[in-house]
Amino acid sequence: MSLARALGLEITQPFCQYDENTKVGVICKTSLKLIRDVQKLIEKTVGHECRLYPYGEDALKEGLVAVAAGGGSYPFAASEVADRGINCYITGFTRPLPHFEPTMEFHKIARDHSINVIGATHYSTEKFACMAMVDYFRSCGLPAEFLAGSWYLEDL
Repeated sequence: MSLARALGLEITQPFCQYDENTKVGVICKTSLKLIRDVQKLIEKTVGHECRLYPYGEDALKEGLVAVAAGGGSYPFAASEVADRGINCYITGFTRPLPHFEPTMEFHKIARDHSINVIGATHYSTEKFACMAMVDYFRSCGLPAEFLAGSWYLEDL
């Protein structure tokens, strides 16, 4: 949610069933029309280059985007995006790893279902939640500070 809010996307519903009780992503609406415009928005927001895997059309379907920060390159996430007919998925870690089969299957599902995948690094997609927690802790009367880390383009 924090990444979607930082991008200025309108959150419409949760998605990405992580376990029996938890969904770790959101479906969002945007007025942007092209996948490459979504990529530019992400790059501006996170402050570095992002990786687009252009597996589908450049036109965004119905203005919908699926967002799951962090390491969302798992088959269950791609399958859920495919089931919803969405052609743009934003996550952190997107690099296909031949020695880690789930990432390979994730990319196969994305290709087979014409889902454009935009990777923005694990750190850069999750840092917004950490930043939001600072405000929460402060509202509880606790001292808190966000200490910036580093992003690694090797995630992409």
